[in-house]
Amino acid sequence: MKCDEVFATLASGEPPGKEQEIAAHLDTCEDCRADADGIAAFKHALKNPELYEKDPPKVRDAILKAAYEKADELKLRSKPERNRQALLALALGAALGFALGFVTGRFTAPAPPPAKKSEEFGPLPPPGDMLGPK
Repeated sequence: MKCDEVFATLASGEPPGKEQEIAAHLDTCEDCRADADGIAAFKHALKNPELYEKDPPKVRDAILKAAYEKADELKLRSKPERNRQALLALALGAALGFALGFVTGRFTAPAPPPAKKSEEFGPLPPPGDMLGPK
């Protein structure tokens, strides 16, 4: 078993059947033992928060403030970018649709019927009577 597999398995909760492989790897790999100890301590802290010292309110407030500022910065930066990308995709789609429609219509339209010969229309009406019968 490789180090990445051991870490992923330990972090996800050790699926049954891999304990022996993990134990064998941990016996030979000091880095993975340290990772396993860290993951175990993290899981213990999540299950037993009352056993650990809480951050002072000043520290907690500073962390939250920085997190909210970063979230606002990312939100403001990403929204116009998403709108610009959506408009670009819409414009590109419309242009491709128009081009495809033009090419399809131009090259697949049926040919017009052959023009009739002037003899088939009959004699021409006298000048001044071009609007037809009165």
